[in-house]
Amino acid sequence: MALVLLVSTCDLRKSENKLSGVVHFSGREFAGSETCVECHRSIADSHSQTPHFLTSRLADAESVKGSFEPGENIFQLDDRLRIVMEKDSTGLFQRGFVDGFEVDGKPMHIAIGSGRKGQSYLYWESNSLFQLPVSYYTPLDIWCNSPGYPTDQILFNRDITARCLECHSTYFKITKSAGGLETFDPDQAMLGIDCERCHGPAAGHVIFHRDNPEERKGKHIINPAQLSREQKLDNCALCHSGIRDNLLPSFSYVVGENLNDYFFPDRDADNASGGPTHQQAGLDVHGNQYGLLRASKCFRMSSMDCSSCHNEHAMETNALG
Repeated sequence: MALVLLVSTCDLRKSENKLSGVVHFSGREFAGSETCVECHRSIADSHSQTPHFLTSRLADAESVKGSFEPGENIFQLDDRLRIVMEKDSTGLFQRGFVDGFEVDGKPMHIAIGSGRKGQSYLYWESNSLFQLPVSYYTPLDIWCNSPGYPTDQILFNRDITARCLECHSTYFKITKSAGGLETFDPDQAMLGIDCERCHGPAAGHVIFHRDNPEERKGKHIINPAQLSREQKLDNCALCHSGIRDNLLPSFSYVVGENLNDYFFPDRDADNASGGPTHQQAGLDVHGNQYGLLRASKCFRMSSMDCSSCHNEHAMETNALG
C-alpha cells in the first residue's frame, strides 16, 4: 500500500542540507526532527512540547526537574547512606556517601520521563547504559529511590536494555558486548519519541522534497492516518500494551507492520479479559491502555482507535476530563 503525507507550502531550497546520520536497521536514514520544521513548523513546534517528545532528553539543568540547591539535593537512604545530587561546570552528578565519605558517583547523561509524573536518569559507561539510583517524583517535588533499588546499600549497576529504550526514544543502534550485555552506539541514537517514530525514517522524504520543492504530495513517508485500524493500534500498542517479550530485536518494528511479527502476542492482556495469569486487565507498572481500550464498549461498538480521542501532535496534559 502506498502511503503519502501531504506537504505544506514551503521553500526547501533555502534550508540546510544536514541530516541526522542515524540509520535504521532497515537501512533507511533518519532525517532528524529539526528538519520537519522546514515544512511543518506548526505541528513540529506543538509536538516538541508533548510528553512523548520529552520522554528522553540529554540531562542538563533545564531538563532535570529535581533541585540541586543545598539541603534539597540529598536523598537519605538510612542513617549512614546518602546520595547527593550535584552540578558543576562539567555537568550533573549523583554521588554516594557512607558515613560522610564518597564511595561512588556517576554523571547524569540522559533524563528519562517528561517530568509530568517523574523522571529517572541514565549514565553511559563505555557503550553500556545504566540507571542511576535516585529518581525524581513530581507530585511531591522530591528526589526518591529509583524503583527496585535497595535502600541498604549504594549501587549504580542496573543495566538498561533496548526494550526499555524502545518506549522512551526513537532509535538506538544495538550491539552486544562479549559478556552478552546489550550495548549501544551513542552516535546512532535519537532521543524522545519524535516525528519519525510514527512516520518512519524520513531522510528519503526530506531529500526528495528539497530537490523537488514544487511537489506538494508527500513522498517516501508514512502517513499513519492512512493506515488500517489495526495498524494504527499496533503503533500505540508497542508501548501501551504492558510488557511484551521480543521475537525480533527492539527498534526493528516500523509503523504499518504487524506488531505480532515482532513480539509474542499476549491476548489475555491485550483484550483486558483477565485470565489465569492476567488479573484485572493484565496491568503492570507500565499500564495496558491498549487492552483496556479494546475491552471498552465504545471500542467494540465503533471503528475508533487511539487517535480518535488523542492528538499525538498536541500537548494534552490536563486537557481531557
